[in-house]
Amino acid sequence: MQESAKPALDEVAERSFGLAMRAARKRLRISQTALAHELERRYGIKLDGTAITRIERRIHGNEGARAIRLGEAVAIATILELSLDDLVEPGLDQQLRDARLRAEAADAQARAAQETALQAHEHLRALERVAEKHTRQAEMEAELSALQDEIYELQAEIERSRTDQDHHRLTDLTDRLLDMSNEETRLAAELKDFAATL
Repeated sequence: MQESAKPALDEVAERSFGLAMRAARKRLRISQTALAHELERRYGIKLDGTAITRIERRIHGNEGARAIRLGEAVAIATILELSLDDLVEPGLDQQLRDARLRAEAADAQARAAQETALQAHEHLRALERVAEKHTRQAEMEAELSALQDEIYELQAEIERSRTDQDHHRLTDLTDRLLDMSNEETRLAAELKDFAATL
């Protein structure tokens, strides 16, 4: 039973190490690449930024994680100005610092998400306004087209009245044609002005 418990204890210790390591790195404003450089410069330990990431990844579980060696742990603790105990079993102060870092990161993500949502809603409203304008333009074009069809039919009817020499009807039709032509001019000008705003 004791042997089966060992890996679990190792995993807890390595997760604690990764958690405290990341928090201390951020507190000292040391990047993963800079930490790897210091390890090689001061102790001859060759780790790249990717290896540092894999060590810290223990925080989220074992997938893609890398076990930490004792010599590496001691060197990292020294560079991060902590004892090995602080990294394996972080004290309350360290836990508070890490909790603050997580809270700040969550707040930053929430603000970014809110900003993204606001931008998405703005974009949606802009598209809705464009869609409304295009719908109105289509309605105006349909109205103008229908009026032009009526004018065409009215002109044909006027020609028939001239042939029949129906002067009274011809006068009435001519007046209607004038009104409709004026309406056509008005609609065409309105449509032109409206299209210029798109």
